[in-house]
Amino acid sequence: MDGLVLCEPTELYNILNQVTKLSRLTETNYLCLLDVRSKREYDESHVITAHRVKKKANEYLIPESVDLECVNYCVVYDHRTSSLGVLLKHDDEDNDEYSDNIGGGLVLGAAIECGRALARLTHHPIRILRGGYESFSATYHFFRTQKIIWMPQKSWDYVKKCKNNMCPNRALVAQLSKWEEIVLGGSVTDISDPLF
Repeated sequence: MDGLVLCEPTELYNILNQVTKLSRLTETNYLCLLDVRSKREYDESHVITAHRVKKKANEYLIPESVDLECVNYCVVYDHRTSSLGVLLKHDDEDNDEYSDNIGGGLVLGAAIECGRALARLTHHPIRILRGGYESFSATYHFFRTQKIIWMPQKSWDYVKKCKNNMCPNRALVAQLSKWEEIVLGGSVTDISDPLF
């Protein structure tokens, strides 16, 4: 595939760590890091400096702030692309996860699809991160963001999922409700209902 090359996680780590007097990341034309995973996955956690690429009508929409003609490194990643070849889609899953060892229909990984679309916009090869976000974040966890703000209902749902017989102190619930009013400008969760 012309214009596409695999980028090892260590190579992306080295690109992110390049320094002259200042970090090379401060240079606008140094690195364009693109995340083609879902919005939910991106919001939950992504590699620092990554831009989320939206997809509309089977076409990838590159963020307007990116000028690929002038960028030295353009790295695209999805959840876990492991090669530039055609991947096989899981038959038993409804999501967009792909693997190269389980049967199903032939498809391209999201990172490869996006990389192909971008290849005509740049003079440098598009790098596809081998192993995707899953592999990179497992090795270099300090280069990923982490969702740190949870709305009370999401905090509650997550705790109930982990321990379904929990019962928090009513004073804590009242404090969370006040915090919700401050953050959201009004109350969303009805704390009078004990099964909120």
